[in-house]
Amino acid sequence: MLNSKKVLKQNILRAFKVLTAFLLVFLTCGILQFFLSPVSYAHWAIHDRKELSGTIDTVIIGDSLPMYAVQPSVVDEKLGCTSFNASSASQHLDETYYLLLDYLKTENIKDVYFGLDYYNFLKVAEEGSPVSQQQVYKRLTDIRVKFEFLKNYFNFDNAFDWLFPVRLNRDRFLDIPTNIKAKLTYEYRNYLPLSDERYLLEAGTYYYDKGYVFTDRCSDSYVEGKVDLAEMSDKNIEWFEKIISLCKDNNVNIHIFHTPVKYSRLKVIKNYELFDNKVHEIADKYDIDYLDFNYYKSRSILNDDIDFVNAAHLNNKGSNIFMEWFCNEYK
Repeated sequence: MLNSKKVLKQNILRAFKVLTAFLLVFLTCGILQFFLSPVSYAHWAIHDRKELSGTIDTVIIGDSLPMYAVQPSVVDEKLGCTSFNASSASQHLDETYYLLLDYLKTENIKDVYFGLDYYNFLKVAEEGSPVSQQQVYKRLTDIRVKFEFLKNYFNFDNAFDWLFPVRLNRDRFLDIPTNIKAKLTYEYRNYLPLSDERYLLEAGTYYYDKGYVFTDRCSDSYVEGKVDLAEMSDKNIEWFEKIISLCKDNNVNIHIFHTPVKYSRLKVIKNYELFDNKVHEIADKYDIDYLDFNYYKSRSILNDDIDFVNAAHLNNKGSNIFMEWFCNEYK
């Protein structure tokens, strides 16, 4: 009897130690994330989605191209819906699949506007990025989807990066005080756009409107070197078809589009017609529409020098023009 009591006490003490160690690790991660992890769009996007939970019927999804281009408030007004821009930087097609699955399980989604990026079809885009995986994981809300996502992407080799995200300011320690000040601002704590120039996000951008990112800046005329689309990724094309099938299986209308890039950028993309033909082939196979706004009838209105943040992303001025086209085509 005494031995059994002793064993019970030892087990309780052992469990207490394990729980204490777990809580210490959790607390340490939280503190380090606050001090070291840069301000992220996810801070606002997660909050906004929670505020709109149960009312979202339209999703705009993809990587940073639609994130910079599509304004949900305009979509709501013109198309008569409640939309959310679920795009995120460097979002790969497999990550898009799981994020979309999450929305389909938690919201009454009727329409999906998928902003495709020609880069998604490149062979070099197969590997994905731990940064984008973690950004997408943060935005997942359904526990079943979160578990499936972790099962596919988490491994102990990169456990440290999942505990301490890879976007930590490890090489930019001088930015840490500014980062902390930004997180202590009234705007950050109350999910308002940051107003101080020192605290702006990438490329002078603001989180602005239900997932939409705003900037009025534009770059110089520099355009990256040639990109060859000859070697396309069969794996990513398969994920692209899975995304379409996911919508079809759930009786959701899916609309695929490509935002315009700079003319000067388009000129140096070798074999762009391979990508364009492949997307049209798949769209025809599933009887869905595809709009590449690089070939839009009013495309010449956009000015490389004033309507783009950089070679591929629209600024707010360019986005306002694009929204007219977008809503006219989908109304």
